[in-house]
Amino acid sequence: MNLKSLEFFINYACNAKCPFCFNPPDASAELERGLPFAEIAKRLYTGYEQGYRALKFIGGEATLRDDLPKMVALARRIGYQSVQITTNGIRLGEADYARRLFELGAESYRFSVHGHTPEVHDRLVAVPGALLKIERAAATLRSLGASLGINCVLSRLNAPTLPDACLYFARDLQIDDVIVYFMRYQGFGALPANRELLELRMPQAADAVRRAFARLRAAGVERLPTLIHFVPCVMPELSEHMLDWTRDPEDCGEGVTAWDLTTLPDGSSGPIHDITNSGKRQVPACGRCSYGERCLGVESNYLALFGDSDFQPASRQAERA
Repeated sequence: MNLKSLEFFINYACNAKCPFCFNPPDASAELERGLPFAEIAKRLYTGYEQGYRALKFIGGEATLRDDLPKMVALARRIGYQSVQITTNGIRLGEADYARRLFELGAESYRFSVHGHTPEVHDRLVAVPGALLKIERAAATLRSLGASLGINCVLSRLNAPTLPDACLYFARDLQIDDVIVYFMRYQGFGALPANRELLELRMPQAADAVRRAFARLRAAGVERLPTLIHFVPCVMPELSEHMLDWTRDPEDCGEGVTAWDLTTLPDGSSGPIHDITNSGKRQVPACGRCSYGERCLGVESNYLALFGDSDFQPASRQAERA
């Protein structure tokens, strides 16, 4: 059974410049810093009293907060059973820092990795040497016994090399817990220059995903990536690998649950499923689609840019293909 999970966006500040980032480009200095430690501590105690036992720290870049080790240590003292950090891995390239977080109780890490070479990844995050630091961080944390995962955001710049990237994740980084996200045209990703640089339509992304799955299967990789921010009608044969597309958050397999909560740097909070999917809506094709009754639809930002012609009704036969 999944543990009830609390997610904290503890800041919007970041030491990378990913053009696809969905966080706001005009965040105030206060939001860049995030909630004070005392307020986060208060909410950690409250969450535990309400039955939450898993904790996720996200940013911005969580490791930019000097009090992150204090948060991890406090969470463990309170009694949280799992503490996860989502990170670009830059600071975790420092072995002593990575070891300190692990020893304080952060046993799970998700690295944001968007390519298999510096030419792809470092260009996307605009930090020379970033991929090398991730490799060092992964090696350090793996040696300590940490659980490691990867988040990869798909855009026009890395879609052609997604099959190579997925094989690199499995073989070189030795990480098979991979989530491939379709980029969201919001935040930094909605800025005109970034949108033009990264523009990728969902059928194009689906082609890249199909090629990546074929490469992994041919290589004998057993655990295939999870897909988020896709809709099943674009590749119904891979719908069983998709999360976060159904009206009921528990209707598409092992993902977030109805009780999982997120807190933003301004202190607002709510169910992860509701906040993440608040901008999705159905299109006319949904009324004739076999997924129509279950599916949340397509993000409004995407529809405003490209319309709804990319989405055609799927049949049960297509799902089984």
